[in-house]
Amino acid sequence: MRALTTVLSCAAFLTVSAFAADTQVKQSAQTTAKIVVASATAQRVQNAPDAAKTYLSDGGAPRAGDVFRNPFLARTYREIARGGRDAFYKGRLAREIVAFSEKNGGLFSLKDFEDHTSTWVEPVSTT
Repeated sequence: MRALTTVLSCAAFLTVSAFAADTQVKQSAQTTAKIVVASATAQRVQNAPDAAKTYLSDGGAPRAGDVFRNPFLARTYREIARGGRDAFYKGRLAREIVAFSEKNGGLFSLKDFEDHTSTWVEPVSTT
């Protein structure tokens, strides 16, 4: 758990620290912006205002050199670092994902998250 906490704490720091968008970030954001703008009805924009607030810059894709921050992701990382798997599968994050899913016709339930299990399998390696 300590390693996960360290990694997530570092990742959280990076998501709130400003960095200049490079060409790859620009291309990815432009693709996302096109999808969001092309498919966005007033209803969808109202349902996902945080997506636009996070990924769009002045209503469009960020340009190379624009500063990008993602405080929502930083909050998520910090929450998981503090609370472990239960923070995601049984806490606020699960409730928010389920609420968003329900609001948009999805099928997730809190029980789906609470019942989730993972199995660790040793990765294939060679000598």
